[in-house]
Amino acid sequence: MDAFTRMRGKDLHLDILGDGPLRKCLEEHVQALGMSRQIRFLGFQPSPYDHMEQADLLALSSDREGLPTVLIEALHAGLAVVSTDCGDGVREILMNGRHGTIVPTGDAAALAAAIERQLICPPDPDGQRAAARRFDPDRIAGEFLAALGLSDADVAQNQPLTPATKLVEDILSPSARA
Repeated sequence: MDAFTRMRGKDLHLDILGDGPLRKCLEEHVQALGMSRQIRFLGFQPSPYDHMEQADLLALSSDREGLPTVLIEALHAGLAVVSTDCGDGVREILMNGRHGTIVPTGDAAALAAAIERQLICPPDPDGQRAAARRFDPDRIAGEFLAALGLSDADVAQNQPLTPATKLVEDILSPSARA
């Protein structure tokens, strides 16, 4: 929000999806700043993708994240992305800044400047969607099976081929847990 207030006077609005213990405090802060028309708290949304389809950009301002899937979802929607450098997952998903701008955590001025740059010169939506395909479940499942030395045909026949897959099977079998 602090980054967004630096862009006061521009024809922009910020929709914040989700709920949490800080919501009331944040709403009061927005009210005190006089930005209630520009910043809206929409609460939990069962389908955030509907909002992403209407958005121009997704900004992630977290202090810490493991694997921020919202960035993958934004890429899948073809959005411009700006994120704080809040964990290794950000760099992996955005390919070290190739598919979005990464700014230092806690730097509202850098976040605001990056948002403005991305809005002025947005990335190609098809390129963003292509970047998201690296995280498609079928692709990831195939890579996981390959790492275990299995193919789709092996899985269909339920035949473990390597000591590693045998170990996984042994660990997961109900008789091993007894």
